[in-house]
Amino acid sequence: MSDEETPFGLKKTRKGCGCSGSSDVTIVNIDGRGVGIRGMKEIFEDLEEKEISPDDVDKDELIERFREDNYIPTRKEKEYKEALLSEYRNYIG
Repeated sequence: MSDEETPFGLKKTRKGCGCSGSSDVTIVNIDGRGVGIRGMKEIFEDLEEKEISPDDVDKDELIERFREDNYIPTRKEKEYKEALLSEYRNYIG
């Protein structure tokens, strides 16, 4: 597993297909459907550790981070961004 930082300061962690990576799967409502998202807790902990508020999150970078372990269809990218940012707002409280 290799770690590197993105320009925004988030850690990039490569885990391949996710089959041997994080077992952390959260069901998220995306466009009216429940979708399993892998690694959400880890990503949100990283954002919180970096003191990045939901208002300051770079949505494009966020979606790319989630793509490392999840399939995110390009045609649904906007819906995923909105849902994941909403989940982060809930996580922060």
